[in-house]
Amino acid sequence: MLCFAREWTTFMQPNQPEPTILIRAATPADLPTLSALWYEKMILTVSGDRRFALNAESRLRWEQRAAEWLSNPMCGFLTAQRDQRAVGYLIGWMQPAPAVISDPYIGIITEMVVDAHQYHAGAARDLVSGVRAWFAERDVHQLTVYASRRHAPEQAFWRSLGAAEWMELLWLKS
Repeated sequence: MLCFAREWTTFMQPNQPEPTILIRAATPADLPTLSALWYEKMILTVSGDRRFALNAESRLRWEQRAAEWLSNPMCGFLTAQRDQRAVGYLIGWMQPAPAVISDPYIGIITEMVVDAHQYHAGAARDLVSGVRAWFAERDVHQLTVYASRRHAPEQAFWRSLGAAEWMELLWLKS
């Protein structure tokens, strides 16, 4: 199995190295910090959208679900650590591929969050590299991404990695 304890060092300015970023599989001990990062992103993502309502229980529900994802073999749940502190995470899922794709599975990146309170050079790209390796280990080479339509920097990030529009995800009440 691939080891995610690979370290990448990035630099913000010449002669001023940042602390090392460590990409590894998330653990139950990470969930309180990761849920705080998730909650902050959701505040920005759902503001002004009446379909969603964050409340005191939202974060706890996310933590409970995330605890289940940690043991799901179809889920790659990675965290970016700096100075032994979680500064981001990424969640990728294996899913049966549509019949028009010859591979049996595709990878879907459903969530990625990096702490917005401080600059973490390369953390997002390192998380993507880590999940690509996780998918490749499982012979998954076609990836899709859920990216917020309202968040231009997120769209730009994925496009900088070569992502192109494929489908539009629509919301429909049942």
